[in-house]
Amino acid sequence: MSSGTLPMATYHRTQALGAGSFGSVLTVYNDDGEEFAMKLFEPDDDDDDDDDEFENKDTTLELGALLEISVLRLLRDQNAHTNIVEMADVRGAEGDAEEDEENIGAGTSGCLGMAMPLYPLGSLDAAIDKKAFQLQSRPAKIRVAHGLLSALTYLHENGIMHRDIKSENVMLVEESDGSIKPVLIDFSLAKIVNATMLGDASNWFPPLSSDGDEDEPTANTGQAGTLTYMAPEVNECEPYGLRSDLWSLGVVFLEMLRKEGTLQAVKATQAEKLVQEGLQSLPEGKPFPNLVRSLLKRNPEERWMARECIENMSQTLFSVIQEPILPPKKIINIKDALPFDDIAEDSDENVAPPSQAATDNGKGKKKKNFKKKDPVLDRHLKNVRRLCNELECDHPMTIHSAMCYCQQMLQLEEELDDLSKSQMMLDCVLVAHKMFEVEMLDLTELEENYKSFKDWDLSEYKDNEATILMMLDYCLFPRELVDLS
Repeated sequence: MSSGTLPMATYHRTQALGAGSFGSVLTVYNDDGEEFAMKLFEPDDDDDDDDDEFENKDTTLELGALLEISVLRLLRDQNAHTNIVEMADVRGAEGDAEEDEENIGAGTSGCLGMAMPLYPLGSLDAAIDKKAFQLQSRPAKIRVAHGLLSALTYLHENGIMHRDIKSENVMLVEESDGSIKPVLIDFSLAKIVNATMLGDASNWFPPLSSDGDEDEPTANTGQAGTLTYMAPEVNECEPYGLRSDLWSLGVVFLEMLRKEGTLQAVKATQAEKLVQEGLQSLPEGKPFPNLVRSLLKRNPEERWMARECIENMSQTLFSVIQEPILPPKKIINIKDALPFDDIAEDSDENVAPPSQAATDNGKGKKKKNFKKKDPVLDRHLKNVRRLCNELECDHPMTIHSAMCYCQQMLQLEEELDDLSKSQMMLDCVLVAHKMFEVEMLDLTELEENYKSFKDWDLSEYKDNEATILMMLDYCLFPRELVDLS
């Protein structure tokens, strides 16, 4: 199930759609006249007018941009889901900022950009607030609920947690038969929570609960998301897992059933009070309210998982659905979805970037395998492990990802292990740390705090970060596990 090749097209801007979490959103069209929304991920450096401070400021890519691009790069083409936004293209951040302002060609005028479909009907929260006719009928609400549960089923069974489900992040699409389809967007807080896509989820993360619930393979802490929709365990900074997404979805469904606009809370206690008041207003014994109640259980272990919701409601609430009610299980293997050639041993042949490389597993080339002993890999692993220890990395994905990045960057940096000649290995570890560790590093203080980074250069890192993203085919999740024995 391939995630396809990116077209890497040229785009021309028409008008601004608005501001996103990490930059502006524009309406653009390609050379064939097709229109898209282009989300530009701009460094957040507008509030600092001091030139000296600005020069040292960390204006690297936002973590949310890396997460969203990595997840949506994976979930496209054969791995697309009809209720999840499909990335159309990516424009790299390595272009010329001086290019024609009317065009968004290579480099999107110096910003990383992502092309997506346009949604003329707008978002679910706008439809709820305006009491739009598209949502007035019960069948329309049921189709929206089923589509979002189907999307979460797909995400969760592939170990992906969205972490910011809200009505604002659901776009509406009018189908050819006049029905309404929901599309889940904004994956800037998304997270891979187990190794399902690597084909080996065993012993990967600690279980959420003491009974080792297989549905919850990981425990996260710290707040993430939008207050009104946060599950109680997230608000209280308790360990949480996939079921926190189901609470958020329950709030969205509650909003659809209420006769008022979307819920707005400024404090955690207010959010939970609004939810409880909304639940009390729902009628007893009816399928849709019963579904909402099953999702808004304060104890996460009592909440239904997404597939469980569809199964339990297939004969009642979802009996009006024409397409298959229960989605088939579809597990992505990231090595098949986004294959790329490793460097050839004993060869000076230049290898094309992954986005341009053939997907035939490199015929005629000897593949390096993380699971087989290899002196080069062993040396890389020793150095990467040392750097991860120095940075006090805790997440198991960090070292696997850093190794994956290093193996790809060998195509550009032959002396990867010689830190006196290249900082690329340092930067591979830093990008992996940024992607997977809980605590973010202050890049402006690296040289002072860590011995291996005494000669490290922030401006060079900015270029390397964009290059690593490109060479990983715009998906920073590792392609396979490293043999750490």
